[in-house]
Amino acid sequence: MKRKNRILALVLTLCFMLSVFTPINIFAADTNETTITNLRTEDAVNPVGIDVTNPTFSWQMESSVIGQHQTAYQVVVAKDKDLSQKVWDSKKQESSVSIGIQYAGDALQASTTYFWQVTVWDKDQQAIQSDIATFEMGLLGEDAWNDSQWIQMGTSTETPVDPEPIHLDYTLEADIQIVNTGVALVFEAEDKDNYLMWQVRTAKEDATKLQLRPHFKKNGNFNALEDVDITEYMKEDVKAVQHLKIEVTNDQIDTYINGNLVNTCPKSSLAGVGLNGEIGNIGFRTSSAEQEDGWLDNIVLTDYSTNADGIVVKNYNFDDGKNPFGGGTIVDGRLSTHFVGSDDTYVEPFDPETGEKEPVHYVVEADVTCSNTAVSLLFNAMDSNNFYMVQLNIKDQPGKVMFKPHTWKNGSYATYASHTKDVTSAIGSIEEFKTKPAHIKLDVTQDEINTYINNQLVDTFTIGEISDQSTTGIPVQIGMLGFRADGNESGTVDNFTLVDYTDSQEGEVVYNYHFDDGQNPFLQGSINENGEFVASGGFGILLPPQGIPTFRKEITPEQNLASAKLYVTGLGVFDVFINGERVGTRQEDGSMVYDELKPGYTQPLKRVFSYTYDVTQMINEGEANTVVANVSSGWWNGAVAGNQGKNNAFRAQILLTYTDGSQKVIGTDRTWKTSLQGPIVFGDIFNGETYDANADTSFRYNGYDDSTWNYADINQEFSGEIVSQIGPSVRVREDLTVNTKTVTVYDGAIDANESQHGKINVTGTYQDGESFTLQPNEKAVIDLGQNFAGWEKIQVEGPKGAMLTMRHGEMLNDNDGLKSRGNDGPEGSIYTAN
Repeated sequence: MKRKNRILALVLTLCFMLSVFTPINIFAADTNETTITNLRTEDAVNPVGIDVTNPTFSWQMESSVIGQHQTAYQVVVAKDKDLSQKVWDSKKQESSVSIGIQYAGDALQASTTYFWQVTVWDKDQQAIQSDIATFEMGLLGEDAWNDSQWIQMGTSTETPVDPEPIHLDYTLEADIQIVNTGVALVFEAEDKDNYLMWQVRTAKEDATKLQLRPHFKKNGNFNALEDVDITEYMKEDVKAVQHLKIEVTNDQIDTYINGNLVNTCPKSSLAGVGLNGEIGNIGFRTSSAEQEDGWLDNIVLTDYSTNADGIVVKNYNFDDGKNPFGGGTIVDGRLSTHFVGSDDTYVEPFDPETGEKEPVHYVVEADVTCSNTAVSLLFNAMDSNNFYMVQLNIKDQPGKVMFKPHTWKNGSYATYASHTKDVTSAIGSIEEFKTKPAHIKLDVTQDEINTYINNQLVDTFTIGEISDQSTTGIPVQIGMLGFRADGNESGTVDNFTLVDYTDSQEGEVVYNYHFDDGQNPFLQGSINENGEFVASGGFGILLPPQGIPTFRKEITPEQNLASAKLYVTGLGVFDVFINGERVGTRQEDGSMVYDELKPGYTQPLKRVFSYTYDVTQMINEGEANTVVANVSSGWWNGAVAGNQGKNNAFRAQILLTYTDGSQKVIGTDRTWKTSLQGPIVFGDIFNGETYDANADTSFRYNGYDDSTWNYADINQEFSGEIVSQIGPSVRVREDLTVNTKTVTVYDGAIDANESQHGKINVTGTYQDGESFTLQPNEKAVIDLGQNFAGWEKIQVEGPKGAMLTMRHGEMLNDNDGLKSRGNDGPEGSIYTAN
C-alpha cells in the first residue's frame, strides 16, 4: 500500500532544568540575635518512614553574637504537637554537642509520627527554643514486610491458587573423576544461563591438592562463592574417583566429599538462583578455557520432601548408553566431560528415554532488498544480547550477494565461515537486489535451520555447531524478530512473519509485520511510501519494544478512613500511581514533589531501599481505588547493573488506619494483575528511555478491564534486607535552570571519506528562546554551556506519531570527524560512543 510523503515539522522551544536534591527546609525560633535551626532526624528534615529504632538528632545555632555557643541542651520527643504525650525527655544536658544525639526514650512504634523540640542554653545561660520538628517511623522488626510478597510479571490469566508450602529436601550424588583441571556438576538449573554449579578441581597453585568451588550463574554471569580445600578428604590422589554428595533444603546446601561434610552454603549467598521450592534440572559444564576433562557416573537425585525413605527421581548410570544432557560422550558406561573447543553447559530437559530435545518448529519469512552494504534479520531472540541473525551482504565480495549467518550469545557475536555462501544465483544481480525483493524463508526446528531464498534451499545449519569463535548459539525457542543496521547498512523488509508449527500443522501466527498501515512497531527505523520497513540509519540491534512490567490492583477501603500510608520498594526503578495520579510527597501548598530513580543505588543483591508516602488524600474511602506501579531495569538488571537480577519485581504495603483505631494492610501478592503496558516501553539508566505519548493509560483508573492481564508470579531472587531510604532523594530542582546557549541544525555531513566522517552540514543556527523547524533528516545540537545532571523541558509541535530522539553528550566530534581520533560522527555532532 503506497503512502504519500509526509514532511514532519517539529517546532521546539527548549529550556533545561537541573535535577539535584530538594532544598532544605529550615526550622528556626526567632530571637533578636540567636536562633536554633536545621533540626534533623537521622540527618534528614522531617523524615518519613525511618526504621532506626533509636534515631539520632542534630541542630544548628545561628547567631550574630560574637563568641556565641551552646553550653547545654534538652530534647523533648512526644506523640503530639503540644509535646504533652512525652516519650522521651533528655533533661538538661551540660554539653556543647549538637549532632549525633541519640534517642533514649520509650520504644518507638511503627508507622507513628513523633514531634520533637530542642532547647539550647547559650554562653550566657539563656534558653533558646527551636521550632517543632517531626519524624515518622516506618515498618519495624523482622516481620515488618510479612504482609506482602515480591511480585513479578505473571504467566497466566488463571486465578491463582495458593499452593501448599513446598518442602525442598533432596540429595544429588555423583561419582567424579578428574582427567584434567576439573569436573563441574550443574543443578538447580532453570536454563543454560541460570543455575548452580559445584566444581571439583585441582588447585591452581598445587595440582596435587583438590578443591571444591561452588558457583552460581545468573543471567549468563558466573560467580564463584569460595575455594574449599578438600585434599584431606580425597581418596588416593586427585585423579582417583571421588564421591560427591550435595544435600539441598529450602535454606542451605551441604556438600560432602567421600562421606565428609566439607561445606555449608546458605541460600542468602546464591543471589536468588535455585532453591525456589522446585527441583531444577541437572547437567554439567565443560570449559575450554580451563581445559576441563573428566568423568561423571552414577548421578542419582533422591527426593526426601514427601518420603523419609526417599524417592529416586533421577538415576543416570549411562550403562544403557543413553545421554540425558545432549553433550559429552558415553564411553564404557560413563559420561566423558572432555571439552570440545568451547565453553558450554549441558542440562536437561532432553528426554532421558529417547535422548531427543523437546520439539520446536517454526517458520520465519520476509521480503527483503539491500541498497547498501547489507540487510540483516534477527530471529530466535531472547533479548538484544541473545539471538540468531542472517545477513545478505553485497559489500564483502564485489558483484556477489553473500549469505552470512551469525549467532549472538550473552552479547558476543559469532560467525560461521563454513556457512557463508554466494547466493547471487538465487537472488539475481546486486542491482536487481537493490529494488527487487528477495523472499527469504527460515525453517527452524530444535535440530536445524534450513534457509530458502526465492524457494531455493541455500543452507542447512545444525543447532549447536561450533562457531569460528569456538562458541555455540542459544537454544531454539519462539523468540522475537528484529533487525540490525550498522554503519552504512541499508535495505527494506516487508511481510516479516513467524508462524509456529510446534503443536499444529496449520500453524499459529505469532508475528506478522506488514507495515502497510504505516505504523512502526519497532519505533526506530522508518516506513517508506511503499509500506516497507527501512532498515538503515545505523540503529544497531533493533527488537520490538516489549514494555516494562506493570502491576495493577483495585482496592476498596471502608468508610471513616483516618490515614493511608504506602510503603514501597522495587527490584528496578519504580513509580506508583493511585487513581491515575503519580505518588509523591505532598507539600503544604498542595503540590507534589516526586522522588526519581527510586530505589537508588545499593548492593542490590544484599540490600534495597524502601520509601514511605502519605497517600491519604489520594485514596477515596468507601469506593474502588486503582493502584498501579511500573518497574524498569534500574540497578537490578540494567546495563549498569551487571545483570545482578533477572526479573524486575515490586513490593508494597498499604496501611489503612480508621478513625476507630483499627487497621488493615493490603500488600502485593499473586492477586495483583501484571502486563507489559504503559507509555514507557523501555527504560534503562545507561541506555535511556523510550516513551510512547500515544499509549493508552486507562488501566490506571477504576473500571478498566484487566481480564487479559496475567496474575502476578512470586519473585524469589532477592534474599537481602529491605531498609528505609538512607540519604536525600533525587528530585527535580525547579529553582535551578540552565538555559540554551545556541542551537545548531544540520543535515548530513560534508567532506566525508573513508578516513573521516567530515563536518556537519549546517542549515541553521538559533539562540535561546527561538523556535526552529526540523525538516526530514535534520538534527539539532543544543549547547547548554556546561556539564550537568538535568531534566529537559521542551515544547514540541508535530504530527501524531512523530518520533523525537534525544541523545546526551559531554563533547562534540572534532577534526573533520577523523576516525583515527575515535570520532563517531562528523565534526560538530555529539560524541556518543562512550
